[in-house]
Formats: sequence, structure tokens, C-alpha cells
Amino acid sequence: MFYRAVVLCAWLFVCDARAQVSGSVALVSDYRLRGVSLSDRGPAVQFGLAYDRSNGWYAGAFASSLKFGRAQQLRAQLLSYAGYAWRLRDGLDAEAGVSYSAFFGGTSGYDYPELYVGLSAERLSGRLYYAPRYFREETPVVYAELNFAQPLSEHVRLLAHLGRLQRGRSEETDYGLERHRLDARLGLGTTLHDFDLQLAWVHSEGERGHYPSYPVCRDCVHRGTWVLSVSRSW
Repeated sequence: MFYRAVVLCAWLFVCDARAQVSGSVALVSDYRLRGVSLSDRGPAVQFGLAYDRSNGWYAGAFASSLKFGRAQQLRAQLLSYAGYAWRLRDGLDAEAGVSYSAFFGGTSGYDYPELYVGLSAERLSGRLYYAPRYFREETPVVYAELNFAQPLSEHVRLLAHLGRLQRGRSEETDYGLERHRLDARLGLGTTLHDFDLQLAWVHSEGERGHYPSYPVCRDCVHRGTWVLSVSRSW
């Protein structure tokens, strides 16, 4: 599926000369995926590339440096995606798509695919994801998220995120492993000389027990932190 998504991304770009191409580069003080640190609570470098066609089809890729596992060696994640967006009515859009996360640098068995659907308005958006497997777990996972952005002034905006991850039942859940996790993010964003700056408090919390999927330290899963990001888009 990963290679199919990459091929589709290239096909969309070649087949429509009117496609809009955009990219970004960012430095974050801590790479938090659904509230969990995948950079061992340290900085990460990230890149993004997106293709948007005028008829609603889109595709792209996201890459980030990682640091997790006992070896604590530098690793990388590449997430490719493709989907279709359409207008339901004035001010409300819908989308559906597929993504694939691949991990490099000595990792094995962490790759996972996801299907998603979403709705978005001017300031509020939501997505529902389904993964038949997730990181090292063969158990299905559903993740739901809400994102909110509210301008406070000409240059400052309020940013908020709330997510819930639900893990399917398996024999392992009978031994005290977590079946759901919540994560939240609240912060401010501003634009300064073509750079986007964001500062947010990120927190993640689950049930009692241990969530087995993430190959990270306990503090990287449960402890909240401030996250600063600086990005440049074109």
C-alpha cells in the first residue's frame, strides 16, 4: 500500500498541470503523535509535500526524524497519503482518504495503514481514522479527533485539539493493557516574516495499565509538555 500511495501521488501531479504544489519544513521541540513523544522528548526535523488538484483529489507525504527504542538511535517516519475532498454546502467540506506510515532506521514491524473520513468548516474540523493494525499491534485501532482554530487578532490565533484512540479487544486486554487513550493540545500561533510559530501544551492520558503499541519510554506516553514549533511553507 505504501508504494501504491507514492505512485498515486506522482500520477496526480503528472496528470493535471493545474495541480497546486505546496511544501513545508519545520523544527519542533518535541514530536508528539497523538500526544505521545516519538522523539524521546527531544527536537525533530519535519518536511511536508502536498499536491492538490482542482477536481478535489489530493496526495502528499510527511517525513519526520524520530528517536525511540532501547538503542536510542536516530530513526525516521515517512507518511504518504491520498484522498478526495468535496463540498457538501457553503462552509462545510467532506473528505475521505488512505495513508500509510513507514518507519526507517532499524525499526521492524511498526508500519501501519489507515483509512480516514473527515468534515471541516471555517474554524472546526474533525477526522475519524481506522487502522487494521497499529505499530507492533495486530489489533485494530480507531482514532477520532477534533481541531479548532480561532483568530484572536490580526496576527495571533488560538489552536486546540482533542483526540481519542480506541484499541480493539484482544486476549492481551485481559492482562491490564490499556484499550483507550485521550490526548489534548492547546496553544497559540502567529506568523512572523513568512515563518509560522506555535507554542502549545500537549497532554496524553490513558487507562490504568500499559499501552503496548508505542515503543517509547513511559514518560513519553503519559507526561504532558510544552511544544514549540517553527515552520516555513511555500
